Amino acid sequence: MHNNPPSDSFEKAFNKSLRFLSFRPRSEKEISDYLLKKNFSQTIIPDVLSKLRDLKFVDDLDFAKRWVEVRQKEKNKSRFVIKMELSQKGIDEEIVEKVIEKSQDDFQIAKEVYERKKDRLNHLSKEEFEKKIIPFLQRKGFSWDIIKRLIKNEEI
Repeated sequence: MHNNPPSDSFEKAFNKSLRFLSFRPRSEKEISDYLLKKNFSQTIIPDVLSKLRDLKFVDDLDFAKRWVEVRQKEKNKSRFVIKMELSQKGIDEEIVEKVIEKSQDDFQIAKEVYERKKDRLNHLSKEEFEKKIIPFLQRKGFSWDIIKRLIKNEEI
């Protein structure tokens, strides 16, 4: 593989960014990483990001709020997992804390997931059920304390 020289075309970088954003909202870091991967010069990336911000095409706070909402509602992910994902996407720690603080409680999400899964696994023995449900909830990022509360039927 040969290394292409960096491209300094602001318009090209801006248009690539718009196309990249057309699939789903992105964080600034995701756009920056994408443009670097496409061999755009590091000197024009801040200008592209600035223009995208000015046009309201990129907003890390809004991105983080939406990410939390989707990951909790559709993917049933815990706050812990969502925090890690947002950090990986380059979202500032202050923004992460702000949106996580306002997000749905982990116990409520875990309880909903547990109830749905319980209906599908109710034919299993208690031991078999726990062998399946515990790792399932752990993969979603829920703490052992929450899982224990659910299994012991506390607050259900």
